[in-house]
Amino acid sequence: MELIIYEMLYIIGLGLGDERDITLKGLDAVKKCEKVYIEAYTSLLSFGLSTDGLSTLEKLYGKPIILADREMVEEKVDNILSEARGSDVAFLVVGDPFGATTHTDLVVRAKTMRVDVNVVHNASVMNAIGICGLQLYRYGETVSIPFFTEIWRPDSFYEKIERNRNLGLHTLCLLDIRVKEPTLESLCRGRKQYEPPRFMTINTAIDQLLEVEQKHGKSAYDEDTNCVGFARLGSEDQMIVAGTMRQLRKTISAKGHQEVSIESDNITSINETTDIFEKDLRPGKLVNLPSLITAGDRTAFLADRVAKSVPFSSAKLPEILNHFSLKPQTREANTINETIRGCERAAIDGEQKFCASSLDSFINSSISVLGKEIQLLSTELSKETNNPLFTISKGVQNMGETELVCHKKKYPRAVFLCHSIIKTPVYKVPLMGRDGQMVMLWRSVTKIHRVGTQSIWHFIVSKLSPELSPFVIS
Repeated sequence: MELIIYEMLYIIGLGLGDERDITLKGLDAVKKCEKVYIEAYTSLLSFGLSTDGLSTLEKLYGKPIILADREMVEEKVDNILSEARGSDVAFLVVGDPFGATTHTDLVVRAKTMRVDVNVVHNASVMNAIGICGLQLYRYGETVSIPFFTEIWRPDSFYEKIERNRNLGLHTLCLLDIRVKEPTLESLCRGRKQYEPPRFMTINTAIDQLLEVEQKHGKSAYDEDTNCVGFARLGSEDQMIVAGTMRQLRKTISAKGHQEVSIESDNITSINETTDIFEKDLRPGKLVNLPSLITAGDRTAFLADRVAKSVPFSSAKLPEILNHFSLKPQTREANTINETIRGCERAAIDGEQKFCASSLDSFINSSISVLGKEIQLLSTELSKETNNPLFTISKGVQNMGETELVCHKKKYPRAVFLCHSIIKTPVYKVPLMGRDGQMVMLWRSVTKIHRVGTQSIWHFIVSKLSPELSPFVIS
């Protein structure tokens, strides 16, 4: 049987900016291909379809480029694939090849026709949006916002945005571009005439988003919802602007391809490194509390005389490691060193702090800061749960600003770092879990200073309040 050797279809990502964003692997592939197509309707490089821009690409590649518009890709793609059975063919895509479902379909068709495919990846808007500071793993389902017409006003994106925000996730909105799109009138006449190329602006997208919200009325978002607007992302003159929908609609004026990220407004991660602000403590707010479903360190306090017999100083680290039979440079040794240095850290302005390694030192140090009439507050769960999502219930109370926040540190014996920062109130926050459990959370809330912690379990020592059943030290 004769062995048939097929040539290759290269699907090559170009990145987001200009001709210089292609990878070296992609450039090598282009230069070996006999024909080069550039897809020109799901996205465009910064120079669009200008003659100068395309000639720059042709000069770099050393060969002519064929524009592949929507009609060619969707209706005549088999011709491109047939060419790839006899010679190497490059199909260039702005961004990454799999940023659009059209290109996935192209690969499937190629496999069906027994055409080998080599994909060369590149940056796309799906990861470049990380430049704004919103973490990529906190994004939900991406949506597309198409241009509305007088008779066609699709709104399927609304439910997806609502679902994302209910889950505490951001939403990337890809805004429509129209390149070589036939007019409705010409389609009716059977002779295609094309609209001039245009990009949807952030202003237009927000107008359409708010129109759909007014139609559905589910409060998925509103004019005060925070967003980030992107224009010409990946280009040297890219624009990134953050603000409410109202602000972006009035202030942004940009050209080129644009996107909008709708920030999550329904979730705050109350964990070891997040600032919590008073505005977050409102009924109905969804919060993520992974620390509540994580088993806490229940290491007990040592007797005071025993605790004092073992040094607790970075200067005595070798002696400490020897006492606990630990080798230097191990993970456990590094953890001990970090805990000790955290306790030795100088207090910031307006802060009082101490570390306690015995019950006696904990009580005596607390009394020295707050006086004798104090109470111990700790988060309480009605039952165990594996779901970290909770909804704030009614009954949030400000319990005052005189408190110590104590964090259990990672150490072979019980060590608590306690500190008090001026103008940092304590709140009683009732929560309801997704599976019905009730939680009473005691939380210090950042007003001025950053309160970073590294522990799983913490509690609050506060001045006696008549609203609570007190734990009194007299």
